[in-house]
Amino acid sequence: MKNLSFLLFLIIFSSTSVACRYKEKSIESHYSSSEFVYEGVITGVFYPDFEKAIRSLERPIKEGSDLPLIVGERMIFDITPLNILKGKDVPRKVIFSGCGSGSATIKSRVLIFVSEYKSQWYGYFLQDGEHSFKEALAKVANLAQKQANN
Repeated sequence: MKNLSFLLFLIIFSSTSVACRYKEKSIESHYSSSEFVYEGVITGVFYPDFEKAIRSLERPIKEGSDLPLIVGERMIFDITPLNILKGKDVPRKVIFSGCGSGSATIKSRVLIFVSEYKSQWYGYFLQDGEHSFKEALAKVANLAQKQANN
């Protein structure tokens, strides 16, 4: 029973806890470890794990029944680039999970740090309105300018 509880804990919280570690990195570290950095607007959100869970439910779904709860869910954002600060041909579909994406909605303006992992684009972002957004944007613009001058 103890092993089962531990296994369930790992399954439920591992992706969220790993994703939240990105938050503790400095802006400089995010910039240097990312293949792409850009400012953009979220134009669409897709929840693949939630959709899969919905499709597996019995049909029809009865009124008043609870929809599935997915912990540490991945979200795929469609992002329209506004200002590319690092890289070219930035990916417009980026996967986010855990604390790096919880409050974003369609039409949110974001600063995105994107890296490739297992042939998919994963990202971390700061959202406009967060107290660190403008400061981070200024730091990234400065880093991009330094890189362009070298």
